[in-house]
Amino acid sequence: MWYLPADPAVKLQKASQEEEEVAKLPFRQLIGALSYLAQASRCDIALAVSLVAQHCANYDYTHWQAAIRILRYLKGTRDYGMTYRRTGQPFHTYSDASHQSDVGDRRSMSGTVGILAGAPVTWHACKQRTVSLSSMESEYKALSLAVRDTIWVRSLLQEVEFMPVASPASVIYCDSQAAMAHAISYVERLRTKHVEVVHHFVRERVRDGTFIPKFVRTVDNLADCLTKPLSGTQHRRLIRLLSITATC
Repeated sequence: MWYLPADPAVKLQKASQEEEEVAKLPFRQLIGALSYLAQASRCDIALAVSLVAQHCANYDYTHWQAAIRILRYLKGTRDYGMTYRRTGQPFHTYSDASHQSDVGDRRSMSGTVGILAGAPVTWHACKQRTVSLSSMESEYKALSLAVRDTIWVRSLLQEVEFMPVASPASVIYCDSQAAMAHAISYVERLRTKHVEVVHHFVRERVRDGTFIPKFVRTVDNLADCLTKPLSGTQHRRLIRLLSITATC
C-alpha cells in the first residue's frame, strides 16, 4: 500500500500530558533520523517531518503514529529519488504558505522549493515565527524566505562560475497576487504597517533586479506540498513534477 507522508484529516496538537508507555518509545530519535533524511534528499517528507517535530517536547501516541506513517511512506517509496537532468532552464523558486494552519497557536506554514536542473536543490517547510493576520501576510513572509534562498543559491552558483555575476533576475513563482503586488508596488496601509521590517527587503530585491515575482496557480505551485498535507492524487502529481520518482 502506498501511504501518504501526512494524513490530511489529522491535525496534530500538543499533548495534554505525556503517557508513561509513550515516553518509553524512541520518538525523538526517530524524528532526528527523519529530519536528516528530509533535509538531505527527500523534500517530499519535509512537511510531515516538520509537523511531528514540533511536538518533541509534548507528544502522545497520535504523534508516534504520525511518525510511523512517514516510515510506511518511505518504505513504499524506498526506490524514489530526485533525478537531475539538463533542462536549459535557469534556477527558479516556488513560494507558498498555509494561513494559520496550526490549530494550536494559529501560526502559518511557509513552503519554498528552488529548482535547478529539473529537481529541487533547496527547500523549506517551516512554521512562521509570528501570527499572520491575513493570507497575504503569510504569503509575503513565505516570499521573503524564498528570496533569501534565491540570494544564497545565486551567490553559490556565481562563486563556482556556474552563473555569471551579471546574470538576469531569478524568477520566484507565487500563487498570491496580493503578496506580489505588495512586493512590487508597495503602498503603506493600516493592514500591513505591522509587518516586520525583516520581510520588507523583498521590495528592495525586486527593485535591484535580483528576482522577479510571477504568478502561478495554486494547483501548479510545487511548494504547495510543503505547506499542508494534500490528497493522494495531488501529492503524487507534485512530487512527479519535482522529479522525485523511482530511480531503479
